[in-house]
Amino acid sequence: MNPERLIGLHDSEEIVEVVHQHPISHACRFVLFLCWLLIPFVLLYPLLQVSSIGIPAFLLFILSAALYGFLAFRQWDHTALILTTRRIIDIDQRGWRERIVTQIPLSRVIEVTHRTGGIFSALLRTGILTVRTSPRFPDIEFFFAPHPARLARRICERQDES
Repeated sequence: MNPERLIGLHDSEEIVEVVHQHPISHACRFVLFLCWLLIPFVLLYPLLQVSSIGIPAFLLFILSAALYGFLAFRQWDHTALILTTRRIIDIDQRGWRERIVTQIPLSRVIEVTHRTGGIFSALLRTGILTVRTSPRFPDIEFFFAPHPARLARRICERQDES
């Protein structure tokens, strides 16, 4: 993902940090991708016994697994929270074509909170980062944020500097 192209930086604006969700947030998709990719190899001998359908079915499984893996990676890669010197941008990729982009000027941020809970959250050091704003702007909730306390602190530091 090229964040500069996605968000369109303003004059004298720089990207401070780009944060993606923790990869564990897509663990189910990764496991499904691996199973989908391995099934044709497990069934390779029976597929090859069916002379006319075996090889095309094998290739179809491999190609569809590769497409699914690409789309899953793209969704993870294009879902990010971007902190610049002037604003916070939340990019939420949903599916192949749908993307929701929320931009909030740092001057409109009222409160930044983070929440962690549970053993997995503690082990993985992930949590939910919430940025509250004035009623005119939407709030941002970023799930599976790695090191949410550090990220909240960085946002508050940038807000104090601007």
